[in-house]
Amino acid sequence: MSKSKRIIHIIIITIVLFQIFFIFKIPDIDTDSYAHHIISRDIIKEPYNLSIHWVWLPLFHYLQIPFILADINFNTLRFLNIIIWVLSVYLFHYYLSDKNLSTSLPASIIFSLSPLGILMGTTVQPESLFLFLFIYFLISIEKEKYIISAFLLGLASLLRYEAWSIVACLVIVILLKPKMFNLNFTKNKKIYFIVIIPIILVLFWTILRYFSDGKLFDYLSGTHRFANEALQQKSSLDKGIFGLITDIFYYPLYIPFIFMGINMIFVFFGIKTSFKKFPLLFVMSFSILIFLTLSWVIKSNLGLNRHFLILVPFYSLLSAEGLIVVISKSEKIFLKLNRLFKVIPNPNITFKTIYYITLVFYVIMWSSIWYFNNNDSFKEEIETSEYIKTLNKNSIIVTGTPMIEIFSGINFNRFVHYYFEDDDITQNYLKTLKDYGNKYYIIIPGQKYYNLLEKGILFENNEVFKSHINSKTGVYYVIYEIN
Repeated sequence: MSKSKRIIHIIIITIVLFQIFFIFKIPDIDTDSYAHHIISRDIIKEPYNLSIHWVWLPLFHYLQIPFILADINFNTLRFLNIIIWVLSVYLFHYYLSDKNLSTSLPASIIFSLSPLGILMGTTVQPESLFLFLFIYFLISIEKEKYIISAFLLGLASLLRYEAWSIVACLVIVILLKPKMFNLNFTKNKKIYFIVIIPIILVLFWTILRYFSDGKLFDYLSGTHRFANEALQQKSSLDKGIFGLITDIFYYPLYIPFIFMGINMIFVFFGIKTSFKKFPLLFVMSFSILIFLTLSWVIKSNLGLNRHFLILVPFYSLLSAEGLIVVISKSEKIFLKLNRLFKVIPNPNITFKTIYYITLVFYVIMWSSIWYFNNNDSFKEEIETSEYIKTLNKNSIIVTGTPMIEIFSGINFNRFVHYYFEDDDITQNYLKTLKDYGNKYYIIIPGQKYYNLLEKGILFENNEVFKSHINSKTGVYYVIYEIN
Protein backbone atom coordinates (compact mmCIF):
# COMPACT_ATOMS: atom_id res chain seq x y z
CA MET A 1 0.00 0.00 0.00
CA SER A 2 1.34 3.42 -0.98
CA LYS A 3 2.01 6.15 1.54
CA SER A 4 -0.71 8.39 0.09
CA LYS A 5 -3.33 5.65 0.45
CA ARG A 6 -2.29 5.00 4.06
CA ILE A 7 -2.71 8.70 4.85
CA ILE A 8 -6.17 8.79 3.23
CA HIS A 9 -7.19 5.63 5.12
CA ILE A 10 -6.13 7.11 8.46
CA ILE A 11 -7.99 10.38 7.82
CA ILE A 12 -11.15 8.60 6.69
CA ILE A 13 -11.17 6.23 9.67
CA THR A 14 -10.75 9.18 12.04
CA ILE A 15 -13.52 11.18 10.40
CA VAL A 16 -15.89 8.20 10.22
CA LEU A 17 -15.47 7.58 13.95
CA PHE A 18 -16.40 11.20 14.58
CA GLN A 19 -19.39 10.95 12.22
CA ILE A 20 -20.65 7.83 14.00
CA PHE A 21 -20.30 9.63 17.35
CA PHE A 22 -22.15 12.62 15.90
CA ILE A 23 -25.05 10.46 14.70
CA PHE A 24 -25.43 8.76 18.08
CA LYS A 25 -25.30 12.06 19.98
CA ILE A 26 -27.11 14.53 17.67
CA PRO A 27 -30.32 14.17 15.63
CA ASP A 28 -30.05 15.06 11.96
CA ILE A 29 -29.80 18.85 12.20
CA ASP A 30 -31.30 19.55 8.76
CA THR A 31 -35.11 19.63 8.86
CA ASP A 32 -35.30 18.97 5.11
CA SER A 33 -33.90 15.49 5.76
CA TYR A 34 -37.07 14.60 7.65
CA ALA A 35 -39.28 16.22 5.00
CA HIS A 36 -37.68 14.09 2.26
CA HIS A 37 -38.22 10.96 4.33
CA ILE A 38 -41.88 11.78 4.98
CA ILE A 39 -42.44 12.32 1.26
CA SER A 40 -41.05 8.82 0.66
CA ARG A 41 -43.60 7.47 3.18
CA ASP A 42 -46.40 9.39 1.48
CA ILE A 43 -45.46 7.93 -1.92
CA ILE A 44 -46.14 4.45 -0.54
CA LYS A 45 -49.64 5.56 0.44
CA GLU A 46 -50.32 7.64 -2.68
CA PRO A 47 -48.00 6.41 -5.45
CA TYR A 48 -49.87 8.23 -8.23
CA ASN A 49 -49.90 11.63 -6.56
CA LEU A 50 -46.68 13.09 -7.94
CA SER A 51 -47.42 16.50 -6.44
CA ILE A 52 -46.26 14.95 -3.15
CA HIS A 53 -42.69 15.60 -4.32
CA TRP A 54 -43.42 19.35 -4.02
CA VAL A 55 -40.55 21.39 -5.53
CA TRP A 56 -37.98 18.62 -5.19
CA LEU A 57 -36.79 16.18 -7.83
CA PRO A 58 -38.00 12.61 -7.24
CA LEU A 59 -35.07 10.20 -7.20
CA PHE A 60 -34.05 10.59 -3.57
CA HIS A 61 -37.62 9.99 -2.42
CA TYR A 62 -37.97 6.77 -4.40
CA LEU A 63 -34.59 5.48 -3.23
CA GLN A 64 -35.75 5.61 0.40
CA ILE A 65 -38.90 3.56 -0.16
CA PRO A 66 -37.26 0.08 0.04
CA PHE A 67 -35.71 1.01 3.40
CA ILE A 68 -39.06 2.21 4.73
CA LEU A 69 -40.81 -0.97 3.59
CA ALA A 70 -38.06 -3.02 5.24
CA ASP A 71 -38.72 -1.07 8.47
CA ILE A 72 -35.16 0.29 8.51
CA ASN A 73 -35.00 3.32 10.77
CA PHE A 74 -34.02 6.85 9.85
CA ASN A 75 -30.63 6.79 11.59
CA THR A 76 -29.58 3.77 9.55
CA LEU A 77 -29.93 5.95 6.45
CA ARG A 78 -27.59 8.43 8.08
CA PHE A 79 -24.99 5.67 8.45
CA LEU A 80 -25.47 4.77 4.79
CA ASN A 81 -24.72 8.37 3.92
CA ILE A 82 -21.38 8.03 5.71
CA ILE A 83 -20.56 5.15 3.35
CA ILE A 84 -21.50 7.31 0.36
CA TRP A 85 -19.25 10.08 1.66
CA VAL A 86 -16.33 7.65 2.14
CA LEU A 87 -16.78 6.27 -1.37
CA SER A 88 -16.77 9.82 -2.73
CA VAL A 89 -13.41 10.54 -1.06
CA TYR A 90 -11.86 7.35 -2.47
CA LEU A 91 -13.31 8.01 -5.92
CA PHE A 92 -11.92 11.53 -5.93
CA HIS A 93 -8.50 10.27 -4.87
CA TYR A 94 -8.63 7.63 -7.62
CA TYR A 95 -9.70 10.24 -10.21
CA LEU A 96 -6.80 12.53 -9.36
CA SER A 97 -4.23 9.75 -8.95
CA ASP A 98 -5.09 8.41 -12.36
CA LYS A 99 -4.03 11.74 -13.88
CA ASN A 100 -1.62 13.55 -11.59
CA LEU A 101 0.05 11.99 -8.52
CA SER A 102 1.50 15.27 -7.20
CA THR A 103 -1.98 16.75 -6.81
CA SER A 104 -3.91 13.67 -5.72
CA LEU A 105 -2.75 13.49 -2.09
CA PRO A 106 -3.08 17.16 -1.00
CA ALA A 107 -6.38 17.60 -2.89
CA SER A 108 -7.77 14.38 -1.41
CA ILE A 109 -6.74 15.43 2.09
CA ILE A 110 -8.39 18.82 1.63
CA PHE A 111 -11.53 17.16 0.28
CA SER A 112 -11.72 14.56 3.06
CA LEU A 113 -11.25 17.25 5.73
CA SER A 114 -13.94 19.53 4.38
CA PRO A 115 -16.17 20.46 7.35
CA LEU A 116 -19.19 20.68 5.05
CA GLY A 117 -18.53 17.23 3.59
CA ILE A 118 -18.08 15.73 7.05
CA LEU A 119 -21.38 17.18 8.26
CA MET A 120 -23.36 16.26 5.14
CA GLY A 121 -22.10 12.69 5.53
CA THR A 122 -24.22 12.47 8.70
CA THR A 123 -27.50 13.72 7.21
CA VAL A 124 -30.23 12.08 5.16
CA GLN A 125 -29.88 14.60 2.38
CA PRO A 126 -29.35 13.98 -1.38
CA GLU A 127 -26.26 16.21 -1.69
CA SER A 128 -23.80 13.46 -0.69
CA LEU A 129 -25.24 11.01 -3.21
CA PHE A 130 -25.19 13.73 -5.87
CA LEU A 131 -21.51 14.34 -5.12
CA PHE A 132 -20.76 10.62 -5.47
CA LEU A 133 -22.59 10.42 -8.82
CA PHE A 134 -20.76 13.50 -10.09
CA ILE A 135 -17.28 12.16 -9.30
CA TYR A 136 -18.14 8.72 -10.70
CA PHE A 137 -19.51 10.45 -13.81
CA LEU A 138 -16.21 12.33 -14.30
CA ILE A 139 -14.25 9.09 -14.11
CA SER A 140 -16.58 7.31 -16.54
CA ILE A 141 -16.64 10.03 -19.17
CA GLU A 142 -12.86 10.41 -19.19
CA LYS A 143 -12.49 6.65 -19.61
CA GLU A 144 -14.95 6.90 -22.54
CA LYS A 145 -17.59 4.79 -20.78
CA TYR A 146 -20.28 6.96 -22.31
CA ILE A 147 -23.33 4.78 -21.62
CA ILE A 148 -22.39 4.51 -17.95
CA SER A 149 -21.75 8.27 -17.92
CA ALA A 150 -25.16 8.93 -19.44
CA PHE A 151 -26.83 6.70 -16.85
CA LEU A 152 -25.03 8.45 -13.97
CA LEU A 153 -25.84 11.93 -15.25
CA GLY A 154 -29.43 10.86 -15.86
CA LEU A 155 -29.75 9.79 -12.23
CA ALA A 156 -28.11 13.01 -11.06
CA SER A 157 -30.57 15.04 -13.17
CA LEU A 158 -33.45 13.50 -11.22
CA LEU A 159 -31.69 14.14 -7.93
CA ARG A 160 -30.47 17.76 -7.91
CA TYR A 161 -31.16 20.70 -10.24
CA GLU A 162 -27.45 21.48 -10.37
CA ALA A 163 -27.04 18.47 -12.67
CA TRP A 164 -29.02 20.32 -15.32
CA SER A 165 -26.20 22.85 -15.58
CA ILE A 166 -23.78 19.98 -16.26
CA VAL A 167 -25.99 18.80 -19.13
CA ALA A 168 -26.08 22.34 -20.58
CA CYS A 169 -22.30 22.60 -20.19
CA LEU A 170 -21.78 19.30 -22.00
CA VAL A 171 -23.95 20.39 -24.92
CA ILE A 172 -21.68 23.42 -25.36
CA VAL A 173 -18.50 21.33 -24.93
CA ILE A 174 -19.58 18.70 -27.46
CA LEU A 175 -20.64 21.31 -30.00
CA LEU A 176 -17.71 23.68 -29.66
CA LYS A 177 -14.51 22.34 -28.13
CA PRO A 178 -14.62 18.54 -27.69
CA LYS A 179 -10.92 17.96 -28.40
CA MET A 180 -9.88 20.31 -25.59
CA PHE A 181 -11.50 17.87 -23.18
CA ASN A 182 -10.33 14.67 -24.91
CA LEU A 183 -13.86 13.98 -26.16
CA ASN A 184 -13.66 12.61 -29.69
CA PHE A 185 -17.26 12.14 -30.78
CA THR A 186 -16.29 11.49 -34.40
CA LYS A 187 -15.03 8.07 -33.31
CA ASN A 188 -17.66 7.26 -30.71
CA LYS A 189 -21.21 8.41 -31.35
CA LYS A 190 -22.26 7.08 -27.93
CA ILE A 191 -21.06 10.36 -26.46
CA TYR A 192 -24.35 11.96 -27.52
CA PHE A 193 -26.18 9.74 -25.01
CA ILE A 194 -24.54 11.74 -22.23
CA VAL A 195 -26.89 14.63 -22.94
CA ILE A 196 -29.77 12.78 -24.62
CA ILE A 197 -30.60 10.45 -21.72
CA PRO A 198 -30.70 13.14 -18.98
CA ILE A 199 -32.84 15.39 -21.20
CA ILE A 200 -35.28 12.56 -21.93
CA LEU A 201 -35.55 11.66 -18.24
CA VAL A 202 -36.18 15.26 -17.19
CA LEU A 203 -38.77 15.76 -19.92
CA PHE A 204 -40.48 12.50 -18.97
CA TRP A 205 -40.64 13.59 -15.32
CA THR A 206 -41.94 17.03 -16.38
CA ILE A 207 -44.75 15.44 -18.39
CA LEU A 208 -45.70 13.19 -15.47
CA ARG A 209 -45.75 16.21 -13.14
CA TYR A 210 -47.92 18.08 -15.65
CA PHE A 211 -50.61 15.41 -15.40
CA SER A 212 -50.40 15.55 -11.61
CA ASP A 213 -50.03 19.32 -11.10
CA GLY A 214 -52.08 20.56 -14.03
CA LYS A 215 -49.31 23.00 -14.97
CA LEU A 216 -46.15 22.58 -17.01
CA PHE A 217 -42.95 23.00 -14.97
CA ASP A 218 -45.01 23.94 -11.92
CA TYR A 219 -42.38 22.32 -9.69
CA LEU A 220 -39.78 24.75 -11.07
CA SER A 221 -41.92 27.86 -10.66
CA GLY A 222 -42.89 26.53 -7.23
CA THR A 223 -39.22 26.53 -6.23
CA HIS A 224 -38.95 30.17 -7.24
CA ARG A 225 -42.16 31.16 -5.45
CA PHE A 226 -41.17 29.37 -2.25
CA ALA A 227 -37.71 30.95 -2.13
CA ASN A 228 -39.15 34.40 -2.89
CA GLU A 229 -41.64 34.09 -0.03
CA ALA A 230 -39.11 32.66 2.43
CA LEU A 231 -36.49 35.32 1.66
CA GLN A 232 -38.99 38.15 1.15
CA GLN A 233 -37.06 39.10 -1.98
CA LYS A 234 -37.62 38.70 -5.71
CA SER A 235 -33.99 39.26 -6.67
CA SER A 236 -30.70 40.56 -5.31
CA LEU A 237 -31.56 43.99 -6.74
CA ASP A 238 -34.20 44.36 -4.03
CA LYS A 239 -31.24 45.37 -1.85
CA GLY A 240 -29.72 47.62 -4.49
CA ILE A 241 -26.52 47.32 -6.47
CA PHE A 242 -24.54 46.47 -3.32
CA GLY A 243 -26.90 43.57 -2.65
CA LEU A 244 -26.37 42.32 -6.20
CA ILE A 245 -22.56 42.50 -5.93
CA THR A 246 -22.62 40.76 -2.55
CA ASP A 247 -24.82 37.93 -3.86
CA ILE A 248 -22.68 37.43 -6.98
CA PHE A 249 -19.70 36.61 -4.75
CA TYR A 250 -21.74 34.63 -2.21
CA TYR A 251 -21.09 31.12 -3.56
CA PRO A 252 -17.76 31.72 -5.32
CA LEU A 253 -16.06 33.43 -2.35
CA TYR A 254 -18.06 33.78 0.86
CA ILE A 255 -19.20 30.16 1.37
CA PRO A 256 -15.80 28.58 0.62
CA PHE A 257 -14.09 31.21 2.79
CA ILE A 258 -16.15 30.41 5.90
CA PHE A 259 -15.12 26.75 5.59
CA MET A 260 -11.52 27.23 4.38
CA GLY A 261 -10.41 30.46 6.06
CA ILE A 262 -7.00 31.77 4.95
CA ASN A 263 -6.45 28.65 2.84
CA MET A 264 -8.89 30.25 0.40
CA ILE A 265 -5.94 32.37 -0.81
CA PHE A 266 -4.39 29.34 -2.52
CA VAL A 267 -7.50 28.83 -4.66
CA PHE A 268 -6.64 31.81 -6.85
CA PHE A 269 -3.11 30.50 -7.54
CA GLY A 270 -4.48 27.12 -8.64
CA ILE A 271 -6.97 28.26 -11.29
CA LYS A 272 -4.63 28.17 -14.30
CA THR A 273 -2.95 24.82 -13.59
CA SER A 274 -6.25 23.17 -12.58
CA PHE A 275 -7.83 24.11 -15.90
CA LYS A 276 -4.84 22.75 -17.83
CA LYS A 277 -4.71 19.43 -15.95
CA PHE A 278 -8.43 18.85 -15.31
CA PRO A 279 -10.37 20.83 -17.95
CA LEU A 280 -13.54 18.74 -17.77
CA LEU A 281 -13.82 18.90 -13.98
CA PHE A 282 -13.06 22.62 -14.18
CA VAL A 283 -15.73 23.63 -16.71
CA MET A 284 -18.43 21.38 -15.24
CA SER A 285 -17.81 22.66 -11.73
CA PHE A 286 -17.72 26.21 -13.04
CA SER A 287 -21.08 25.67 -14.74
CA ILE A 288 -22.53 24.51 -11.41
CA LEU A 289 -21.06 27.59 -9.73
CA ILE A 290 -22.72 29.83 -12.33
CA PHE A 291 -26.02 27.97 -11.85
CA LEU A 292 -25.93 28.35 -8.07
CA THR A 293 -24.96 32.02 -8.31
CA LEU A 294 -27.69 32.89 -10.83
CA SER A 295 -30.37 31.01 -8.88
CA TRP A 296 -29.25 32.85 -5.74
CA VAL A 297 -29.34 36.23 -7.51
CA ILE A 298 -32.91 35.65 -8.75
CA LYS A 299 -33.79 34.09 -5.36
CA SER A 300 -34.69 30.65 -6.65
CA ASN A 301 -32.73 28.99 -3.84
CA LEU A 302 -32.34 29.78 -0.16
CA GLY A 303 -28.58 30.29 -0.24
CA LEU A 304 -27.95 27.24 1.93
CA ASN A 305 -24.37 26.22 2.74
CA ARG A 306 -25.03 22.62 1.76
CA HIS A 307 -25.60 23.59 -1.88
CA PHE A 308 -21.85 24.18 -2.03
CA LEU A 309 -21.03 20.52 -1.27
CA ILE A 310 -20.92 19.61 -4.96
CA LEU A 311 -18.16 22.21 -5.43
CA VAL A 312 -15.94 20.94 -2.60
CA PRO A 313 -13.88 18.69 -4.97
CA PHE A 314 -13.37 21.64 -7.33
CA TYR A 315 -12.20 24.01 -4.61
CA SER A 316 -10.08 21.24 -3.06
CA LEU A 317 -8.32 20.82 -6.39
CA LEU A 318 -7.89 24.58 -6.90
CA SER A 319 -6.51 24.96 -3.39
CA ALA A 320 -4.12 22.01 -3.71
CA GLU A 321 -2.83 23.20 -7.07
CA GLY A 322 -2.45 26.70 -5.66
CA LEU A 323 -0.49 25.36 -2.71
CA ILE A 324 1.92 23.58 -5.07
CA VAL A 325 2.29 26.71 -7.23
CA VAL A 326 3.02 28.94 -4.22
CA ILE A 327 5.60 26.48 -2.86
CA SER A 328 7.30 26.28 -6.26
CA LYS A 329 7.43 30.06 -6.77
CA SER A 330 8.64 30.74 -3.23
CA GLU A 331 11.59 28.33 -3.32
CA LYS A 332 13.98 30.93 -4.84
CA ILE A 333 12.92 33.54 -2.29
CA PHE A 334 13.39 31.11 0.59
CA LEU A 335 16.78 30.09 -0.78
CA LYS A 336 18.01 33.71 -0.79
CA LEU A 337 16.64 34.30 2.72
CA ASN A 338 18.30 31.13 3.92
CA ARG A 339 21.69 32.36 2.63
CA LEU A 340 21.22 35.57 4.58
CA PHE A 341 19.78 34.23 7.83
CA LYS A 342 20.52 30.48 7.63
CA VAL A 343 17.43 29.68 9.68
CA ILE A 344 14.65 29.91 7.10
CA PRO A 345 12.80 26.57 6.88
CA ASN A 346 11.99 24.64 3.73
CA PRO A 347 9.02 26.32 1.91
CA ASN A 348 7.45 22.95 1.19
CA ILE A 349 7.35 22.10 4.89
CA THR A 350 6.41 25.65 5.94
CA PHE A 351 3.42 26.15 3.66
CA LYS A 352 2.07 22.61 4.02
CA THR A 353 2.34 22.79 7.81
CA ILE A 354 0.47 26.09 7.94
CA TYR A 355 -2.08 24.80 5.44
CA TYR A 356 -2.86 21.51 7.20
CA ILE A 357 -2.95 23.10 10.66
CA THR A 358 -5.51 25.59 9.33
CA LEU A 359 -7.43 22.74 7.73
CA VAL A 360 -7.63 20.78 10.98
CA PHE A 361 -8.49 23.94 12.91
CA TYR A 362 -11.54 24.57 10.71
CA VAL A 363 -12.69 20.96 11.03
CA ILE A 364 -12.50 21.20 14.83
CA MET A 365 -14.09 24.66 14.87
CA TRP A 366 -17.08 23.77 12.70
CA SER A 367 -17.57 20.38 14.34
CA SER A 368 -17.65 22.09 17.73
CA ILE A 369 -20.09 24.72 16.49
CA TRP A 370 -22.43 22.13 15.04
CA TYR A 371 -22.19 19.89 18.10
CA PHE A 372 -22.71 22.49 20.82
CA ASN A 373 -25.36 24.39 18.87
CA ASN A 374 -27.36 21.25 18.22
CA ASN A 375 -26.78 18.86 21.11
CA ASP A 376 -30.22 19.74 22.48
CA SER A 377 -31.97 20.21 19.13
CA PHE A 378 -35.56 19.08 18.69
CA LYS A 379 -36.09 18.49 22.43
CA GLU A 380 -39.77 19.42 22.12
CA GLU A 381 -40.22 17.14 19.12
CA ILE A 382 -38.49 14.28 20.94
CA GLU A 383 -40.60 14.83 24.06
CA THR A 384 -43.79 14.82 21.99
CA SER A 385 -42.70 11.72 20.08
CA GLU A 386 -42.15 9.87 23.37
CA TYR A 387 -45.67 10.72 24.50
CA ILE A 388 -47.41 9.50 21.35
CA LYS A 389 -45.86 6.07 21.92
CA THR A 390 -48.27 5.75 24.87
CA LEU A 391 -51.40 6.46 22.81
CA ASN A 392 -53.97 3.83 21.88
CA LYS A 393 -52.45 1.71 19.12
CA ASN A 394 -55.71 1.80 17.16
CA SER A 395 -55.76 5.60 17.11
CA ILE A 396 -54.70 7.73 14.17
CA ILE A 397 -52.12 10.49 14.64
CA VAL A 398 -52.39 13.68 12.60
CA THR A 399 -49.25 15.80 12.33
CA GLY A 400 -47.48 18.20 10.02
CA THR A 401 -44.15 17.90 11.86
CA PRO A 402 -41.98 15.20 10.23
CA MET A 403 -39.46 15.02 13.11
CA ILE A 404 -42.12 13.91 15.63
CA GLU A 405 -43.29 11.08 13.41
CA ILE A 406 -39.76 9.87 12.64
CA PHE A 407 -38.46 10.15 16.22
CA SER A 408 -41.41 8.10 17.52
CA GLY A 409 -40.49 4.99 15.53
CA ILE A 410 -44.22 4.25 15.15
CA ASN A 411 -45.31 2.58 11.92
CA PHE A 412 -45.91 5.26 9.31
CA ASN A 413 -49.37 3.89 8.44
CA ARG A 414 -50.74 5.29 11.70
CA PHE A 415 -49.96 8.84 10.62
CA VAL A 416 -51.94 11.29 8.54
CA HIS A 417 -50.14 14.42 7.38
CA TYR A 418 -51.84 17.77 7.68
CA TYR A 419 -50.17 21.18 7.76
CA PHE A 420 -51.97 23.76 9.88
CA GLU A 421 -51.79 26.88 7.73
CA ASP A 422 -55.25 28.25 6.92
CA ASP A 423 -57.64 28.41 9.90
CA ASP A 424 -60.84 28.10 7.83
CA ILE A 425 -59.56 25.04 5.99
CA THR A 426 -58.39 23.61 9.32
CA GLN A 427 -61.88 24.06 10.78
CA ASN A 428 -63.45 22.13 7.90
CA TYR A 429 -60.76 19.46 8.18
CA LEU A 430 -61.42 18.93 11.89
CA LYS A 431 -65.16 18.63 11.24
CA THR A 432 -64.42 15.98 8.63
CA LEU A 433 -62.33 13.99 11.13
CA LYS A 434 -65.18 14.04 13.65
CA ASP A 435 -67.54 12.67 11.02
CA TYR A 436 -65.26 9.67 10.42
CA GLY A 437 -65.87 8.45 13.97
CA ASN A 438 -62.32 7.21 14.64
CA LYS A 439 -60.08 8.29 17.51
CA TYR A 440 -57.67 10.95 16.28
CA TYR A 441 -54.81 12.68 18.05
CA ILE A 442 -53.75 15.90 16.40
CA ILE A 443 -50.28 17.30 17.02
CA ILE A 444 -50.40 21.07 16.63
CA PRO A 445 -47.64 23.68 16.98
CA GLY A 446 -48.37 25.69 20.13
CA GLN A 447 -48.98 29.13 18.64
CA LYS A 448 -51.29 27.73 16.00
CA TYR A 449 -53.16 25.79 18.68
CA TYR A 450 -53.97 28.93 20.65
CA ASN A 451 -55.01 30.75 17.50
CA LEU A 452 -57.52 27.97 16.89
CA LEU A 453 -58.66 28.12 20.52
CA GLU A 454 -59.34 31.84 20.31
CA LYS A 455 -61.45 31.35 17.19
CA GLY A 456 -63.47 28.60 18.88
CA ILE A 457 -62.29 25.97 16.40
CA LEU A 458 -60.69 23.89 19.19
CA PHE A 459 -61.60 23.47 22.88
CA GLU A 460 -59.20 23.22 25.81
CA ASN A 461 -60.84 20.22 27.45
CA ASN A 462 -59.69 18.04 24.55
CA GLU A 463 -56.02 18.86 25.16
CA VAL A 464 -54.16 15.73 26.34
CA PHE A 465 -50.52 16.83 26.18
CA LYS A 466 -48.38 19.94 26.02
CA SER A 467 -44.61 19.83 25.55
CA HIS A 468 -42.16 22.13 27.26
CA ILE A 469 -41.61 25.48 25.57
CA ASN A 470 -38.22 25.98 23.93
CA SER A 471 -36.63 28.93 25.74
CA LYS A 472 -34.74 30.03 22.60
CA THR A 473 -37.32 29.59 19.86
CA GLY A 474 -40.61 29.50 21.75
CA VAL A 475 -41.51 26.28 19.92
CA TYR A 476 -43.79 23.76 21.65
CA TYR A 477 -46.49 21.25 20.71
CA VAL A 478 -49.98 20.38 21.88
CA ILE A 479 -51.75 17.08 21.31
CA TYR A 480 -55.48 17.41 20.85
CA GLU A 481 -57.92 14.51 20.98
CA ILE A 482 -60.87 14.03 18.64
CA ASN A 483 -63.29 11.18 19.43
